[in-house]
Amino acid sequence: MAEKEIEKEEALEVPIVLKNTGAAVSEKAPGVVAPSTDWEERLRLLEAEKSELFDRLARKQADLENYRKRQEKERIEANHRAQAALLHEILPALDACERALETLTTQATEAGLSSYRQGLELIYKQLKNSMDKLGVQEMRTVGVKFDPTIHEAVLREETDRFQDHEIVEELQRGYYFKGKLLRPARVKVAVAPRGENPPLQ
Repeated sequence: MAEKEIEKEEALEVPIVLKNTGAAVSEKAPGVVAPSTDWEERLRLLEAEKSELFDRLARKQADLENYRKRQEKERIEANHRAQAALLHEILPALDACERALETLTTQATEAGLSSYRQGLELIYKQLKNSMDKLGVQEMRTVGVKFDPTIHEAVLREETDRFQDHEIVEELQRGYYFKGKLLRPARVKVAVAPRGENPPLQ
C-alpha cells in the first residue's frame, strides 16, 4: 500500500517556476517555455513583419490613388474629345451665319431685309455666346507669321508690302477649344516676289 502511494506521488507533476519569465511549467510538459531572449527575437521579427505590411499597404494605397487620378484624367479627356467633335460639327453653321451677315450688311436695307438680318444676328450671337461658355476661342491670324501647325495656306500672294510668310487675309476662321486646336485657320499668305530673297536673320 505504501509503495502505491509513493508511485502516485512520483507521477504527480511538480510545477517549476522559471527565472526571468515567472512562467510555471511541468517537468513532464511536452514543451518548455523559451528563454527571454527567444521572446525578444520573436518580438523583433513581429515588429519587422508589421513594418513590412504597413509599407505594402501604403504602396497599395498609393497605387490605388494613382489609378483613380489616371481614370479621372482619362474621363475628362474623353469628355473633352466628345465635346470637341460636337463643336467641330457646329462650326460650319457658324461660318454660314457669318457669311450671311456679311452679305446682308449691304443688301438688307436695299431689299428691306433688315428684320431678317436682325433675327440672323441674334441667332449668331446666341451661338457664339454658347461656344464661348464652353471654352471655344477664336484664333488671331491677320498680321501673324504663318504657322503650319495651326494655319492652312490656301492662297499665296507675291508682294513686298508685307513680310515674307505673313498672313494677309483670313479665309476661314480657326478656333481653339480648352487650349487645344479645334480647327486650323485657312489663310492667304504673303511671299516675297521671285528673285527677292528675304535677308537672313
